[in-house]
Amino acid sequence: MKQDRMFQNLVRYCRLRDVQFHIYDTYARRQGIPVKSLFVLNAIYYSPQGCTQMEICQKAFSSKQTVNAIIKGYLKQGMVQLTEQPEDRRTKIVQLTKKGREYAKNLIEPVTAAEMLAIKTLTMEEQETLLQLSERFGNCLNKELLQEETKWNSMK
Repeated sequence: MKQDRMFQNLVRYCRLRDVQFHIYDTYARRQGIPVKSLFVLNAIYYSPQGCTQMEICQKAFSSKQTVNAIIKGYLKQGMVQLTEQPEDRRTKIVQLTKKGREYAKNLIEPVTAAEMLAIKTLTMEEQETLLQLSERFGNCLNKELLQEETKWNSMK
């Protein structure tokens, strides 16, 4: 009985996660861009001093190939500029151009405003609980999937 309830809770949680992702995906598509491009733009927008492609990968949870392709597209459109890091010329800093900052502002700030309004519906205690439980679930899921991956790889 407890296992059934746990499974139902898991299905419900996964559905909620998928709905949240769908909200971002729908917003991005309405703006004419893929959701990954929105996430990359968000990472760059909130790093006004610039960031490396590796940092963007970490912030946008995207592969190097995906981020590189998105950056190249933004570069062609004049939305970003790349500058070499003095200490490592192979590593480029990605920054928004004036055109890119305006474009990003019109896309990213409405999302942030909506997120702020949504989180304001929770008390500070509820916000902390949401964050703690989400982090704990994510950490445990990551740990379990890494163990499963190791187990399956050893069986090959």
